Amino acid sequence: MIILIGMNRFRSWDVALSITLIIYASVAWLSVGYDDLAALILVWIELFTAAFLLIQSVTSISVRTRGALIYFSILTSLLLLVTISVKYVSSSQLEDEILIQTNAAYLFLHGQDPYVKANMLKLFSVSTVPIFNTPALTGGYVYYLIYPGLSVLLFLPSVYFHFYPAYVIITFNFLSIILLIEYYRRQKMQLQVPLIITIVMVSAFYLGFTVAGVSSIIWVFFLAAAYVSRKNPYISGALFGLSAAYKQDPIIVLPFFIYFLYKEYGTLHAGKFVGLASASFLLVNLPFIIMGPYAWFTSVLGVATQKVIGVGFGPSILSFAGYINISPLYFIALLIAAELVLFYFYAKYYNALKWSFFAFPALVMLLNYRVLISYLIYWPFLIMLVLPDVNILENTIKPLRIKRKVFIAISIIIVLITAGFMVPVQANHSTMKINGIPEYGDNLSVPGYLDYMLVSINYEPGNGDNSTTPVYFRIFPDVGMQNYNINGLLWHTPVKLRPGHNIVPIYPDNYYDLLPSNVSFNIEAYYGKVSTFFHSSGIYASPKYPIDNPMLLYPSYDKASPFPGWTLYGKNYSFNYTSSGFLIRSEGWVYIESPVDILNPNISNFTLSYRISGYGVYGYSIDFSGFNYTVSSTKFEYNSNTTFFTISNNISLVNFTEARDVAYEYKWPMYSTTFVFFCGPNSYISVGDGNATYR
Repeated sequence: MIILIGMNRFRSWDVALSITLIIYASVAWLSVGYDDLAALILVWIELFTAAFLLIQSVTSISVRTRGALIYFSILTSLLLLVTISVKYVSSSQLEDEILIQTNAAYLFLHGQDPYVKANMLKLFSVSTVPIFNTPALTGGYVYYLIYPGLSVLLFLPSVYFHFYPAYVIITFNFLSIILLIEYYRRQKMQLQVPLIITIVMVSAFYLGFTVAGVSSIIWVFFLAAAYVSRKNPYISGALFGLSAAYKQDPIIVLPFFIYFLYKEYGTLHAGKFVGLASASFLLVNLPFIIMGPYAWFTSVLGVATQKVIGVGFGPSILSFAGYINISPLYFIALLIAAELVLFYFYAKYYNALKWSFFAFPALVMLLNYRVLISYLIYWPFLIMLVLPDVNILENTIKPLRIKRKVFIAISIIIVLITAGFMVPVQANHSTMKINGIPEYGDNLSVPGYLDYMLVSINYEPGNGDNSTTPVYFRIFPDVGMQNYNINGLLWHTPVKLRPGHNIVPIYPDNYYDLLPSNVSFNIEAYYGKVSTFFHSSGIYASPKYPIDNPMLLYPSYDKASPFPGWTLYGKNYSFNYTSSGFLIRSEGWVYIESPVDILNPNISNFTLSYRISGYGVYGYSIDFSGFNYTVSSTKFEYNSNTTFFTISNNISLVNFTEARDVAYEYKWPMYSTTFVFFCGPNSYISVGDGNATYR
């Protein structure tokens, strides 16, 4: 009977693993498409393996064959991860984290201290601001280094040998998976192999972070290796020191882990661990401490008190989204209190909570002022590493029971400790108040979005504060996060607030900060510790011009849509941004187009001009549903039945009126009209200095 139950468990695992492989193969196919044959072959192998596992679940294939199928599926899954990650790793950087670390590595390689903010600012000022950045409460973005020295040293090869730094992070992704698989194999956890497969699948999600530039898997790997080697305090301590030398996150688990080692292996063992961890941490950071001890200490220790905007999906939303006026210091106090209380419970109820040291940080980090998924998602990975060692029987015999009086007493203590931070002291502080939004517009002329507002706002400086102050704006629209823009919509103004009533114009920082029309939103005005909120039920403005984004503003760094309202397509070409437009070099035909409202009654008074230059065949065309009004630098082969062709060596002014008149004369359809810049084979075109006006 026992053997039959074991067989049934194996069969259930086989079905579950088969389903997982089918889903994973489907996701992989959606990721690579039809053109990557190597990846598609791996997808087919996954599917055939899934089919054989289904057969195995209802027949009696040998244990050796079953094991071979399972580990073969692990291998192909890993290979698929490599294929997908290589496909999506590019030179563009989405996260500021990897940009800051590589900038720091570059400085260190050239003998400069990366912890000196002035040194980092020089590099950041010439870098492209990533999509996922960290705005400061006093304007601008975080550009300086706040992580310990290993976060710099590991990226030296990338800088020196000029390869994309995400490959460093990808290496640690796979090392983490291999470490987990080997540990499960060593612990003889055969029934848990499908769980390992799940880890591999989830790691595809981790790789998404990697490609974007999140490098947390590096400290996770060193922390995992420290746990696996825990019986050797020297190796374990050195690895933990490396983990903390990359990021400060492992410090949260340190008191729990030290107590675990003390209880399981004795005081001497725990002491050796602490000594080696400290030595490893200091050894890695020693070069930076020597270069500038003050800069290093203030940067590494200042990570908890950064003056940055709040983001994330934790309870701190109550504060930074304007629901309740709570100081960010409250969440720091709450986090520290939670750490202390959890350690008290861990020590008091050790037999029941022995293996919980990797679970506690997920609860602690949830109380942070900034709660991103990357702060939480890696702790389950570490918990899965602990599962082979969990003694279920021990936890069943000694369940966790906390006396009600103890729980209530500790809760009261937490409230008393943190209550003083709940409401910020307002006496003698500057104040702001938004009165309304009297004017707004769509000057960019991208339908459905606004790019300009006038804000009525009062400002009263506090004692000792400047009589004028900068001010920044953040908008929380009542829609999902477009482009995963967790910062909200960031807007700015070129003017400072003066005491009393102010009317200030505000504009979006980037293309992804455009405000959707007819959507209710909350807008925050802030600078430093001072902020105010205002609610709007939604606003709308008609596009100012009859063509989307005529002046090529707000570059999006998107290959398919390089500017809002514009679409780029063609083959064998390079596209580069210039200070006021773009440059295309092509071996074939390339087009970049924007919709035009040719029937707009103001089109006759509309003037649009550019600085256009190039070589070979280049120019612009106004397309009337396949019929073209074309102005080209030189003649080329075209269909005279569908094209009105003009040659001009001085292409600058776009004549929409003449194009519309030609369309009327030849009876071309006007329901779908686009304006197109084109570049022919072995040619280039440069477009810039767009100027759109009404006469």
